[in-house]
Amino acid sequence: MPDKKIFLGKITNALPANILEAGAALKSLPVAHRVTFEQNQSALLDNSNPRSGAWAKMLDLLHHDNRPVYVEIDPKTENITRLCVPMSTKVVAIDTSDKKEVFITFDGSHARHSLHRDNPDFEKFSGLLTYAKSAGTPLMVTATMHEFEIIDVRLLPPAFGKEIAIGPIHPIVPSVAVSPAKAIELFNMVNNHTCTPCHSTSNCIPYKYPYDGCWIRAHLMSFLMIAVGVTPEKVWITGNLTAKSKNVPQCAVHWGWHVAPTLLVTQHIGPAVRMVIDPSLCTGPVTEAVWKSLQGDIHATLTPSTWTGYHYLAAGTATQAQANNDMQYYRIHLDDLCAHYGPPPYNCP
Repeated sequence: MPDKKIFLGKITNALPANILEAGAALKSLPVAHRVTFEQNQSALLDNSNPRSGAWAKMLDLLHHDNRPVYVEIDPKTENITRLCVPMSTKVVAIDTSDKKEVFITFDGSHARHSLHRDNPDFEKFSGLLTYAKSAGTPLMVTATMHEFEIIDVRLLPPAFGKEIAIGPIHPIVPSVAVSPAKAIELFNMVNNHTCTPCHSTSNCIPYKYPYDGCWIRAHLMSFLMIAVGVTPEKVWITGNLTAKSKNVPQCAVHWGWHVAPTLLVTQHIGPAVRMVIDPSLCTGPVTEAVWKSLQGDIHATLTPSTWTGYHYLAAGTATQAQANNDMQYYRIHLDDLCAHYGPPPYNCP
């Protein structure tokens, strides 16, 4: 008998409220919940697994958004042993310089992904990624949570998730320069919306999950500033980025790109300076030069945009409601990280 069974497809049953509300207390429930999938497949949420509470919320969100899930199942117990979230994405860059891994940058995630050369499907996956980059073809890519190791690559199916109409958005005209004190006040205001690890709420922003989701954080921060009368802009950085962080067990994150809101800030002497508002990386407003230096690539490129640009390098836009729904995936990722490793900060130098 194989050591695991793999399923990738849609979820067919909504999870009951008592499962979703249990969270870490899922282990106290007397019976494991059965999750049903397409093709008459099913599996159990293991009550004894501390990650099952977060997985239940992720399964419910994926079902709500009509998106597929990747699960590995123990054939003996029928328990889900691994859960991953496939993404719809295009390939931005492929780095083949490493002997053990190929590093991939996607437009649908700023986390640097890796395809291990010893993966039994390496040639198949590598071929699809190379083709998709040259043709601009979207893919459905599945990677492990928090490690971003690619474990499945397929052409994007025709019905990946719900189509969401984009509603009207605020004017794109940025505000005039604000004072240094106002910039600090705005930084503290958006930072006060940070999620509490293991207990993320529906409107918090998971700055303590720096691995991924920066474009959504930046968009929600922009809406928060606009709500108090200040319209920001954004700055995007692309390169081979590495940033230190005590909020991940590895003590550093690796990105192919990153984005954060910016404000024009007056100075005591000289012209106003553009400052970056990025609580996932900084403890206060910093200049674009300092922000770039924190990400470890002196050759990285900075690209400014209006605040409305949402996806990679300001492509498209999103309403606050859409961005908040997109953010829910990363709130759950933060809670899963907490369930797996304990809450941040971690023991980093």
